[in-house]
Order: sequence, then structure tokens, then C-alpha cells
Amino acid sequence: MTSHLITLPDTTDLTDLEWTVDEACEELRGEFFWDDGDAYNDDNVGELFPNDDFGHGEGCYVTGWARVKATLPDGREVFFDFPWRADGDASSYMGMWDLDPVFDEDNDEWYDGGAFDRNFVLIDEDGDELELCHGALADLVKTQIDWETAVRDILPRPPKPEDIDTGEEGDATMERITLKRDNDRDLTFTGDLVAEASSARAMRGDKSTGRWTELQLYRTAGGKMVGATIGRTQWQGEVDRFAAAVCDDDAAVIEFFGHGWLAKDLYSEAGIDDVEEVD
Repeated sequence: MTSHLITLPDTTDLTDLEWTVDEACEELRGEFFWDDGDAYNDDNVGELFPNDDFGHGEGCYVTGWARVKATLPDGREVFFDFPWRADGDASSYMGMWDLDPVFDEDNDEWYDGGAFDRNFVLIDEDGDELELCHGALADLVKTQIDWETAVRDILPRPPKPEDIDTGEEGDATMERITLKRDNDRDLTFTGDLVAEASSARAMRGDKSTGRWTELQLYRTAGGKMVGATIGRTQWQGEVDRFAAAVCDDDAAVIEFFGHGWLAKDLYSEAGIDDVEEVD
């Protein structure tokens, strides 16, 4: 340690100081990564978290360092840096942004002193420098300092829903609708429900299998059709699955929903012909 560091007697109780996050310091930062180590960006979302790997795609996480400071009774200011980490939920696309920052106890640099920085040392009555216990500082971070709020402000936020028919107001009966999509931005538009079908409803509400499918077809204020499918589950460890797509015509609607019996129930209610004409 160099002589410019603040020396504190070994009797100093660091828990008696009022520690706050130094938000003006550049040490409050984070980097967003995928679990394979590649940096996140908007261009590789589909590549690293593909639709056909729902529930098994790459997770994501943010790592960073934060600086906390406290003022001594004599007016001098002491600080130290510590590592944090926030892991996303890899079970869904939107879950990737469900990031909860925690103290990164597994960060080797923290204990090795590599990226760890502070401007004070503890000395004994002979003036000899004592080794500062990282565990004591870790306990401070985890129990006494409200640093999570400041870190959450710099975490990546989920993309806004894709707005269909921007500027189209629709008639008075239409409402603002947002449809969830796994592995993609949600869809939002002004429109109304044209038709819907449910495998549970077709079986008179029987959900005993723990899984069922819901289909929905909407018309937007601009005249487009939007199809939505929801795979519902009551099974422990599983989550509902969501898909939606904008369809320009009936053929696109049929391409999205397919030719299954539940899709044909939907077509019947919507007045869509799913037939192949033969001469």
C-alpha cells in the first residue's frame, strides 16, 4: 500500500460508518453477457436465444463493480469497490431482463485483490498495516448498504413492444392490446378479437392433463390480422408459452395456425375457409 492511503486504527468499526453508493464514480458500471461469454447486443438475440430452444437457450447475466463511500468523523472520505452480478432467467425471452443484482461472492478478483480498490488501510498500535478481511467488507455490502437500487438503474431493460399500425386509432369499440411473444418483442396494437378457440373449452373445460392450447385471432385498426397461440401449463417447472404474428391475409393466418382441429375451430368462428378445391 502506498503512503497516500488513509490509515485507520484497528479499533475502527466499519459498521458504524454510514456507507452510500458513489453514483458519480465510474466504478458503478456493468457489462451484459450471454452464458457463453459473448457480449449481448440487439443483433445476436435471435442467434443466441433461438425460438426452437425455448427453455433451453442461452441465459444472460450482467457483471459489474460498484463503489461505496463513507465520511469519517474528521471529515475525510473513505471508499472501497466490490463486485456484483445479476443473472437473467433463461426460461423465457422476457425473463432475460428479470435481473436481480447480488454481491458476487464467487468473483476471484475480489479475494485476490486484482480489481478490488480502496483508499484506506487498518494499522495496529505499532503502526503496522493489517490485512483487511474481505469477508468483513462482504458482510457490510450484503447487510448494511443499499447499493442494489443504484445498480438496477443501470441494468438493461427489456425492449419495448413492437407497435403495429402506429397512428391508427380505430373505431370506438377497439381497444389497446398487447400480446406476449417468447424470444421476441411483444406485439401491441389497437384492435379487437375476431375469434378464439381453446382445447380445454373443446373438452368442456377439462384441464386434467395439466396442459392445453389457446388460439386467438385479432384484427387491427389498420386492417391487419394478428394471430396468437398460448400453450398453457399447470405442471411444476414449466411455464406458459406465447407466440404471435402479424398476418396480411387469410393464407398467412392459416400458415401461422396450421390445419389442426383446434385451428379449424378458430377458422370456422372467423369465417376463414381452410379447404383445398379439386376440379
